[in-house]
Amino acid sequence: LGFAFYPDGAHGATWGGEERAEVEEGLLYRVDGNATACGEAGGLDCYEPEFFYPREEWMEKHYTVELTITEAMASRAHGGMLFYFCHIHTKMSGRMG
Repeated sequence: LGFAFYPDGAHGATWGGEERAEVEEGLLYRVDGNATACGEAGGLDCYEPEFFYPREEWMEKHYTVELTITEAMASRAHGGMLFYFCHIHTKMSGRMG
């Protein structure tokens, strides 16, 4: 799960389009209550790959994401909205308001 300033975040505005800016600050990814500790963007690099495993494997753990929204982040938001999106599948995003 990622967060962005526009729908579909890293996937771009169109199929195969250039990436758009993502929210990369204020994120904390957790697995079984423990903060992940690899890569940038709050540990996404060790959180996301687990969802490529068979569903039965990742269902054995509890995954959460914490997002702290700052004034600076809100001022960059598209029409005052932030969006969540799937890093693995394109065109799977939702609006947060």
